[in-house]
Amino acid sequence: MTADGAVPMYFRNTTGIDERWHFYFNESTHFTTYENGKKFCELIDSHLPIVREARELERITAYIKERYNTWQVSHPPKHMYSHEFYWAGFTRINVHDFTSFQFSDGVRMLMPKEWYYKHNLAHKIPTQAEFDALPQLWLYPVDPNNDVWQYNDHYYGFPELCGTYHAGGGWVDWGCFRLGHTFCEKGPYPFERWHFGGTEGLAQPDNTWCVERCGTMHTDYTDEGRDEFTSITYEYWKDHSCTKMLTFSCEVDGTYGYHV
Repeated sequence: MTADGAVPMYFRNTTGIDERWHFYFNESTHFTTYENGKKFCELIDSHLPIVREARELERITAYIKERYNTWQVSHPPKHMYSHEFYWAGFTRINVHDFTSFQFSDGVRMLMPKEWYYKHNLAHKIPTQAEFDALPQLWLYPVDPNNDVWQYNDHYYGFPELCGTYHAGGGWVDWGCFRLGHTFCEKGPYPFERWHFGGTEGLAQPDNTWCVERCGTMHTDYTDEGRDEFTSITYEYWKDHSCTKMLTFSCEVDGTYGYHV
């Protein structure tokens, strides 16, 4: 939240191939702990993002890189926080079990097979079927690395129990007490009728200028090989400003509406 307690307006929103809706906030000083980031998302009836698709992670990474230079200039990094980390919807649920990372929706997280050998956890290696079913999108082969906090302060010795998305393009474990950026997620929702399915380029809904709060149906009529204007070959939803002047139709149970 901002200093006066207000929730800042999100700067951008996108929808992903897994039908989840992401809200990004353009606040250069908007750094929070994991718990405060989680509470912030709950204020707008959402949650920290769950990203298990490589393509969606690439999209998020591109956005972090886009904003990184701006934030770095306006708010130089210190050891407690970083411009490269966004809080993610996963945690280590057992402080004594290094393999117990899972998403907030209960889905288990796996590490690359080599990771288990490196950390002397060969007895906990999942089956090949489990590896094939669950992605491993950690930033480096050593992640999660549980890099225990070494600064001589109140958090000395704290383990890394919380998850982040990193500007380098992957999952990273991080200290929950540290200060990272927050973006939020809603869904999954059925976006199959949105333009481009909500996934590419001019994907809808995009809430251009943060003023598009009303829905429209785009229709593409053609007379190719048919009587003129009798077939709709492409139709999809788009969000628009509610003040935009458009034709409309009405609907009544048992009857049809007409353009006027």
